[in-house]
Amino acid sequence: MRLHLQFRPALLAATVALACISSSLPVQAEDGDTLSLSYGIYVGGNRVYRINYTAALTPDGYKTSVTMSPKGLGKVFADFKLRMTAAGVLAGGEPQPVDFTMESSRDDDHKKVSMSWPADEIPKADRSFEMSEDRAAAVHQVLDSEMPDPLTAVLRHALHSADKPCTRTLRSYNGAEVYDLVFTFLEHDEIGSSKNAIYSGPAYKCRVVFVPIAGYSEKRMRKHLNDPPTYTLWFANVISPTTATKFLVPVQALGKAGKRTFKIIASEAEMSGRPLTALSQLQD
Repeated sequence: MRLHLQFRPALLAATVALACISSSLPVQAEDGDTLSLSYGIYVGGNRVYRINYTAALTPDGYKTSVTMSPKGLGKVFADFKLRMTAAGVLAGGEPQPVDFTMESSRDDDHKKVSMSWPADEIPKADRSFEMSEDRAAAVHQVLDSEMPDPLTAVLRHALHSADKPCTRTLRSYNGAEVYDLVFTFLEHDEIGSSKNAIYSGPAYKCRVVFVPIAGYSEKRMRKHLNDPPTYTLWFANVISPTTATKFLVPVQALGKAGKRTFKIIASEAEMSGRPLTALSQLQD
């Protein structure tokens, strides 16, 4: 069971539309927004991974971070770990990336990508590994100077989709691959109380489809295009108690990893020190 490959798209789907900051991150946003949220990934009722997504927003810019590591039975099947960080500025209210780093490790294999955005140029990537000429050329062909990293892309979604949830496609570049997350609104729903979930209450129910664009092997591209990884996500619509900014925050997700069904549940959720449930706007 190769969890590190099967849950890679699930990580992207689970963290989409978040703008958050971990209580353990030593960053304070003066007159800005902070939110703390962590997830557990469960298979057959057992937690196998933990995801923490962190960010801080101020009038001048933002910093974001996401980590993923095996927990519980996940340690038996995989030693895959992932960390992504991004920072940028807010230009006319739109997050614009300045730098991005992604590091992954499995057993003795460690990979790192760092990116920067030179003025009016396509993102520049520095990789610790080689890419084939064909895959690098395919990526270069679709890049433009405005293409964000994955964390900036989800931040844009979180800030601009509260009034029309799940009605856009997010394209992003992680330094080696370009992909789309295609959103479709399904319905208004109600999340009931459960043992491991921190949030219960009204939510938007949406479908998200992962679509590879460039940078993938022919085998992976063919596999994902023939059978696109598809997820069901539930978003809470919350409002910041400090700036009154509206955010869409994913609080639950369902999908498949290979032949196994997984569930992603928000296990910790606060904004500016207040519980996420208390800040939900969907009951209005």
